[in-house]
Amino acid sequence: MGKLAEAMRDICAEIGVEDKVTPHDLRRTFSTRVTRLGFGRDAMNRVTNHKEGGIADVYDRHRYEAENKKIMERVAAKIMALVGGAGGGNVVELRSVS
Repeated sequence: MGKLAEAMRDICAEIGVEDKVTPHDLRRTFSTRVTRLGFGRDAMNRVTNHKEGGIADVYDRHRYEAENKKIMERVAAKIMALVGGAGGGNVVELRSVS
């Protein structure tokens, strides 16, 4: 068992949650949140380092650093809002500027 899996098991035990949660569950939750926030599967694949292959990988050499950062910040803000209670505390959900 890896260090992340061990840490997750310990955290689950501490907060009284079933310890069947895995690091892959975090990745799945993050990926679902990316698409639910409207960024789409291309963005989800990009920020989770999934390779689609095909001709786009050959021609599109843009690195998407700014876009990826925005996606990860929005997902983090949403998760923190959920953890802190919807609208509670000083968590502000970021809105997309298009």
